[in-house]
Amino acid sequence: MIIKPIYVFQADSCSIVRHEFSDKKQLYDFIHAFDFRRLHSSDGKPTYGLTRGFRDQQFQIGAHLVFEIDGYEVKSNTVWGPKYYIGRSAQVSNNVLHVDMPVRPGILNGNSWYSEYRKPYASGDMVFDPVRMRQVYPPCNGRPSELTQFVQKIEKQAYTIEKTR
Repeated sequence: MIIKPIYVFQADSCSIVRHEFSDKKQLYDFIHAFDFRRLHSSDGKPTYGLTRGFRDQQFQIGAHLVFEIDGYEVKSNTVWGPKYYIGRSAQVSNNVLHVDMPVRPGILNGNSWYSEYRKPYASGDMVFDPVRMRQVYPPCNGRPSELTQFVQKIEKQAYTIEKTR
């Protein structure tokens, strides 16, 4: 039996939104289509109530294995990859990360779609633009993004499990 990894998308949006995908195209299509501006309920559906401002809009990608042994479905632990803030641009100045982040719809922000979000910079902070599907911080400068590297690493993993007597 050949076992291939399952990709896991996880975002914290009012509650944890978690989806699993069998291939990278499904994963990328989902990230591109996911509405990070909305809060999501525990079943993963967007809620349409008005909110003010934004929280840390982040997502993380992981992978795990699912297989069956003697009629039992077994799931391995999830190996987590990069965690990204959502934004169309970002920069660090005076040890503060400035992200041009999508704003959740609300009364105070009118028709504004983006606003600057500031947080103390921590090593490993990364920003991803789901509209253009690219890593905007740190700049890649021709290298594959951390997300692409993680997906390629997971894509190469396939396991053969043999029944022993």
